[in-house]
Amino acid sequence: MKIREIELRLSELEEQHDNIAEYLKNVLSENDIKVLLSDYLEYKHYLSREQIQSLISKVHSEKDKDYVIKEEMESSLRKYHIKTLKWGVTFVLSTAGLIIGIIRIFF
Repeated sequence: MKIREIELRLSELEEQHDNIAEYLKNVLSENDIKVLLSDYLEYKHYLSREQIQSLISKVHSEKDKDYVIKEEMESSLRKYHIKTLKWGVTFVLSTAGLIIGIIRIFF
């Protein structure tokens, strides 16, 4: 009795497996997957390593460039940082001098 139930269940599972395999075969062929993958990659616009390196070298070799390299940016930031500090110190000293002058006038 048990063996008969197991055999019956096994045949049902084999039939379901065959139905699923046939469905997937009809729905997804290899060409469909290749077309979908190709469309996806084309949509994403991936670049190869060689293309990326050639773009980087092209940007670095331009004479009239609008780009800066990391060292130039850090140098520029340091200059502006120092100018800001000088301006801040000058502002504090002039404000302190102004306050001291006003205090001397009235007292």
